[in-house]
Parts: sequence; C-alpha cells; structure tokens
Amino acid sequence: PFWKLIIMAYKVKSRLNKDILGIPMFPGIKELLTKIQELNIRVAVVSINNKKNILDFLKKENAENLVEDIWTTAGQFGKWRVLEKAIK
Repeated sequence: PFWKLIIMAYKVKSRLNKDILGIPMFPGIKELLTKIQELNIRVAVVSINNKKNILDFLKKENAENLVEDIWTTAGQFGKWRVLEKAIK
C-alpha cells in the first residue's frame, strides 16, 4: 500500500539525517567536480535532503568550495519545480 511507502521514506530520510557524516562520497566525484570547476561550469546540488546535511557532507569531504548553489525541496514530487528554477 502507498501509505507504507510514505512511512518507509520517512524512516529512510530520518536515518539519513542521523548518519549523513558516515556516508562516503562516491569515488571520483570530487575529482569530477574539480574538473568541472576548472572549465568554469557552475555546479549546483538539487536535493530533497536539507541544506544543512548537504553542507555538512560537503565540508566533511572538503568539497564545499566545489558547489556554488544548493537547492532543496521538501518532497520528491516537487523536485522538478526546483530543478527548473535552478536551471534558470
């Protein structure tokens, strides 16, 4: 049932908020972001996670200077609107 999916999503997000600093960055991402920055391409993060978690994660990885903007939304279903705003 759909209501179980909502409960599961809440539990996953809650656990992510607690464990954000224990999650490693995927291998090669920092180097990719560095190359993109060297090409003068702006990088933004669009996420349903909260801004504090994203900033904490980037700081832990010494990558906060590789991301120019962070766009967040409260839910998965509104993400396309935030993507449109970020692109503009």
